[in-house]
Amino acid sequence: MKYVILAGALYFCCGPIENASAQAIKKPTVSPYLNLARRGSNPAINYYNLVKPEFAFRSALKQLEEDARETDQTISELREASEQLPATGHAAGFQNHLKYFGNLGSSSRGTPRAQFTTTPRPKSGGR
Repeated sequence: MKYVILAGALYFCCGPIENASAQAIKKPTVSPYLNLARRGSNPAINYYNLVKPEFAFRSALKQLEEDARETDQTISELREASEQLPATGHAAGFQNHLKYFGNLGSSSRGTPRAQFTTTPRPKSGGR
């Protein structure tokens, strides 16, 4: 009974578990210009040390969001374009040198190449 009550309390406090998702960045409710009225410092120093950097940060964040949106749009356009392209029909492989190497016995001129054989190495006298 204790565990049922504990589980119910946890569900009530924490709520149902949901998938994580990105949250939209909201405008702050407090203006950065309020930092001008800080006590113990000159308002000009407050402006250049607190207010101006805050606005530069917000501007950079806005630019970053715009760049991310453009990148997502470009990626989706490239995906759509790649789905419309026909297949080439050419098989490709990474480090595939069989045309040049590893084709013992075959030649384009019709003359057979020498076959290489391996012989076991002689055993060395026990050391």
